[in-house]
Amino acid sequence: MTASLTHVNALFYNARCPHKIVVEGALSIGVDEILNLGAIDAAIRPNLRTGPTVVNVSFTLHTLDIDPGKKIAMVSGDLMQEWYEENLQFNAHSGGLLLNDIQFPSSSPQQAKVWRPDLFVAESAGPVSAVPNHSFLRIYHDGVVHWVQRVYYVFPCELDLTGYPLGQQVCQLRLQSIGHDTNELEPRWKNDRAVHTDNAVISHNLYLHHIQQLREIVAIPNRNKVQLQMQFDIEISQGWTIKHTIVPMIACVLTAYLSFFINIRAIGARMTCVMLAMVTAAIFHENTYRQVPAASYTMALEVFTGTCLAFIFFAAVESVIVDLLAHKSTKYAPTNSIRANYSPDIPM
Repeated sequence: MTASLTHVNALFYNARCPHKIVVEGALSIGVDEILNLGAIDAAIRPNLRTGPTVVNVSFTLHTLDIDPGKKIAMVSGDLMQEWYEENLQFNAHSGGLLLNDIQFPSSSPQQAKVWRPDLFVAESAGPVSAVPNHSFLRIYHDGVVHWVQRVYYVFPCELDLTGYPLGQQVCQLRLQSIGHDTNELEPRWKNDRAVHTDNAVISHNLYLHHIQQLREIVAIPNRNKVQLQMQFDIEISQGWTIKHTIVPMIACVLTAYLSFFINIRAIGARMTCVMLAMVTAAIFHENTYRQVPAASYTMALEVFTGTCLAFIFFAAVESVIVDLLAHKSTKYAPTNSIRANYSPDIPM
């Protein structure tokens, strides 16, 4: 009997015939012949009478970006959840085949017949949902259900901008059930490395140091829920700020003080040099703050640009003072014509 079995790793859903699945593109087998979907209800969670349903969660990070101006983070990836459903066990030798699992894409109506966890981001700052028509359900013969969703999360990221653009930032993505409490649903990280970042695309101005996996029970009114957390330790690159703010501001300050090497009588040239440095620094200052998030406290970048503007202003004041002192010293000095015509009376 065993020799006549054909080993097949998986059966695939047939979109043309929703009630059948295809084996190697040729043989079709009815879904009801393998899975007893009529014995389960999508509204009833597994292990209802024995305790909370344990869901093993893992996440594959695809993209990560942060908008410092809006203080939000944007993450996309694959959210994978596994749980055990006793009623979905099937005979691995069904139909004369040695089956390992059955696979249903998002277009399959069978997905709607299977109970699925309701894990979503706890705090949303924008559109939060699974990408439409991008999910995949796999049912193994031993009753293990594997569900993958392509997700896109926008969540708040409270940045500490005291040392901006220096310093390291921490953003937390929190996942929890919408309706189930700790007595009904028990999500947990699948292992110590359940968050995968191998092929992740990080924004060009960010550097991801580490992702920490956390799990805690949070209290909400009259209920407790299990919350899974992904803590992103991120460093914002200073390359853009150095090239477009720090270097130009230092150049403006040096230009303002180079005016003191101009002839003391060329007050027009010296003031033109100082005012040109002041206007240029003000333009760089304004352009920089269009990229900097608004904050109620003082940031390091504000201190730097304000100090540069103060130095340029002092250079303008010093130029005026030097000019006044130069005119004052020559105002009361006798001219050459007076000295030539002056002849003191010498008594004979």
